Amino acid sequence: MLSAGVHELDAASHVDSANADVGASYAAAAFSSGGKPNAPLTITSASGTRAIIDGKDIGPGVMVSAPHVTLRGIEVRRGEMVIFRASHTQLIGCRIHGVGRQVALTVAYSSNVSIAQNMIFDVYFNSRAVAMQIGRGAVGVRVQRNTIASADHCVRFAGLDPTFPASPRPDVVFEANVIMACRFEAVRADKGVQLEPDNVRNNLIWDSPATGLSAVSARHCNV
Repeated sequence: MLSAGVHELDAASHVDSANADVGASYAAAAFSSGGKPNAPLTITSASGTRAIIDGKDIGPGVMVSAPHVTLRGIEVRRGEMVIFRASHTQLIGCRIHGVGRQVALTVAYSSNVSIAQNMIFDVYFNSRAVAMQIGRGAVGVRVQRNTIASADHCVRFAGLDPTFPASPRPDVVFEANVIMACRFEAVRADKGVQLEPDNVRNNLIWDSPATGLSAVSARHCNV
């Protein structure tokens, strides 16, 4: 638990070699060792407070590359949240914002990830920034009841990878999310993405004048 009323971590305070796999050299908070099935490593704010992790636009704010890690009720600003080669990860009730880089939240090569009740907003970078990317090798990812707003592009399901038959996998659930105020695409499914209709449901896309849903590059895609 981060117990201070406002607890900030500097982006230069931790170096983790795992970050090289996603093109970053360090993160403000990096988790390469996790917990156990019945005892996850849990990072949360003290009661009545919100811990802040500040990437200072240098690199990722948080990198999770370990099993059984839960992040609850924290704030990540000016730095990406990267879930990479992780499993049984939970991101619950967090705020990610002010990210002046390519992607605010990335899930890639990870399994059994729950992303619920978070707010991701204020994500702009040369008209190319993406608030949330469910990427290559994402298996068993559940994205539910989040608010994703005020970004160049709000949600992207990334395309095929040579080592995976379909990325992300059809078992990804995208449900009951609010997607709003996107400058360009609200939701995009890239080439090769397969999503089951029953797993993509009850989402609200609002105030995104350019494109609500784009699947023009996808093949065999059910949305």
